[in-house]
Amino acid sequence: MLAREKRQAAKAQLDALPLTMPVDSLRSKIKSLLQTPGASCDAQPGSKAYGRVSKRVCPQVAKLESELAMASRRAELERRVLSAESKIASLGKYAGIKHADQTAANIASLGAVFGYNWKAEHVAVWVALLIPLFLELGSAFGLVIAGQCSSSVTSSVSPMNKGISQDDEDLPGAPGVTVLEAN
Repeated sequence: MLAREKRQAAKAQLDALPLTMPVDSLRSKIKSLLQTPGASCDAQPGSKAYGRVSKRVCPQVAKLESELAMASRRAELERRVLSAESKIASLGKYAGIKHADQTAANIASLGAVFGYNWKAEHVAVWVALLIPLFLELGSAFGLVIAGQCSSSVTSSVSPMNKGISQDDEDLPGAPGVTVLEAN
């Protein structure tokens, strides 16, 4: 998920939760209620340990514990929203890029480091054009290499052509070949 989507999802859940007291305040209230003399919320209702004080204190503790769970969830969602907002802020002007590919976004951010204000959507077009450009350059380089190879083959064959003649009369029985004598 993108940072904006995470932030929106967390905000939607946060809006659905009711407002609660802070987590630390709820914990301290629960602790103080549990320290009430005669309160035993761990005991079973109807037992000797579960007396008049427990009947008064334990429902309050249960209510505060459910509120504590909601407050904890609320705090977690608030942390998620802040985390997503910090990620969005760190992206700066490139936070709205959704449709450009990652390579274009990286090149645009690299350009921003060097002071160029490139949009990733525009860079994506040029990145797409680089592939055919390199293909064309590669084929042109191949033609240059092929031309060099063919000229070197003809130049290496040329010295051997000194003994070949076009006259068929020089050597009877072997048309087009004359024998040269070494000096």
